[in-house]
Amino acid sequence: MEREEKIKEILLEGKQNELSTSVEWLANGLGRSWVEYSPKESDFASLYARAQNSKVLLFPHFAKNKYVLAISAAAIFFLAVTIGYYSVLKNQTPPNIEKGTVEISQVEGEAYLTSSDPKDRILLKPGVRIQEGQRVITTAGAILNLKVSNGIGVRVLANSEVFFQKIDLSTHYKIGIDLEKGELIAHIHKNLKKEEFIIRSKMITAEVRGTSFSFQNIDGEGTKVRVLEGRVSISPRGESQRTAPEGEQILEPNQGILVNQKGFVRSHLKETEKDLISAELEKLPVENIPRDKNRVYSDKQELLNEFQRMEKIVLVDGRSVEGVIVDMDENTMYVQTLEKEITLPRDKISEVIQLH
Repeated sequence: MEREEKIKEILLEGKQNELSTSVEWLANGLGRSWVEYSPKESDFASLYARAQNSKVLLFPHFAKNKYVLAISAAAIFFLAVTIGYYSVLKNQTPPNIEKGTVEISQVEGEAYLTSSDPKDRILLKPGVRIQEGQRVITTAGAILNLKVSNGIGVRVLANSEVFFQKIDLSTHYKIGIDLEKGELIAHIHKNLKKEEFIIRSKMITAEVRGTSFSFQNIDGEGTKVRVLEGRVSISPRGESQRTAPEGEQILEPNQGILVNQKGFVRSHLKETEKDLISAELEKLPVENIPRDKNRVYSDKQELLNEFQRMEKIVLVDGRSVEGVIVDMDENTMYVQTLEKEITLPRDKISEVIQLH
């Protein structure tokens, strides 16, 4: 009961001890959500409903009534449990939301924000903002649309679990997502320049730039990635590092890969797969970001600063082009050079070397 006594000292006697900071933080935070809801929503709706059904007794001489003291002790115990629970969710400090948040733009069915204990969960609604270090779960038949930022959208399909291990939109976009279960569809606009978008499973890490793709964990089979547009770089992690070859596997439009403990299998997407991914992407609105095809850069450093990357494209005739791949389709690669954006036929390209 030592913890409860210390909380009682703070609340009833105005004393200070090592729990004062937590109690003050909880008192300030009870009026708002531990995720960032729109003003019309209440994070503590379920607790409020329970309170409405509870029996509340009023006594004129609070301090002298032994029944009140007993009730107070129970309330203090409940408060202690609450402090402990929210300290876990908050890592004992309020989250730093200056780096940015991911907004729930659409919800179909039931989806939840949860802690490490799946029994502790909050029903998600449009307008909720997910913060770094939090997890979302979709139930059977449920789907979530997430607006990460302008030009980046994620669609979490049914029976999925997604952990947001990195959200930093303060300088340029740095997003890290762990897909623990299920499938998600992502659209990163091809004209974004400084994004860092990474999705992980137990088997692989996928680094993405300007692409539309599916990332799926399949029970008993492994992790499958299917690319509809752009490029995705796949690196093995965990147990798959023993069997997968060293280095990256680059997926280009209409290519896929399945990675598990035995190794990996690359494939070309079937028309049915393309249609399914395209249908999901149509339900995931992403803002259009135009690009200036006639932009001139003074030197390579300015181009590198703008895009945070640079490639060397080697042609089959031995010539090479240095610049940034800003888009590609089945037949053409679009490259921003120092002078302007140029187009290169895909069948004339021998290899692509990442310079930065």
